[in-house]
Amino acid sequence: MNCITKKEQQIINQAIAILDSKLKNEITYCNNVLSIKNFLRLQMEQCQREHLGVLYLDTQLRLIEYRIVFSGAVNYCTMSPREIVKDALQLNATAIIMAHNHPSGESKPSREDVASTIKTREALKLFEIKLVDHFVVGKGQISSMIESGLI
Repeated sequence: MNCITKKEQQIINQAIAILDSKLKNEITYCNNVLSIKNFLRLQMEQCQREHLGVLYLDTQLRLIEYRIVFSGAVNYCTMSPREIVKDALQLNATAIIMAHNHPSGESKPSREDVASTIKTREALKLFEIKLVDHFVVGKGQISSMIESGLI
C-alpha cells in the first residue's frame, strides 16, 4: 500500500498550486495548445467523476475565467448548452473552450460527447460565440475534437 504522509500531502498540494498558477498565466492568451492541455490535465485528470469545464475567452482569446459547469458520475456527465451560453453571456465571452474528463482513462470522445458538442456549438453560434475546441482528458492523454476532425 502506498501511503502519503500529511507532510508529503502538503508538499504535493503546494506543488499543484504552483503549477496551477503557472499554467493559468501561460493560458492567459489561449493560443498555446500544449499549455491549455497541461492546464486541463492538471484540473481534471485525477477526478473520480466526470466534470465538464469551460474556458471563457474574450475577443483576443484571452482567458476571462475557467469554470467547472457540470459534474456527473463515474461514466457520464449530463450537460446543457443553455447553461454554457448563459455563463458566456454573463462573462461577455466571445469564444469558449470546452473540456471534460473520462475517469476510465480513455480520452477518445464518445458519440454522445460529439453530439452534445455540436448541439452546444450551434447554440453558441446564435449569440456569435465561437467554440474553439472541446478536449477530452484521460489518464496521461488528452484528445482534441478539432484535431480529430470530429467537430
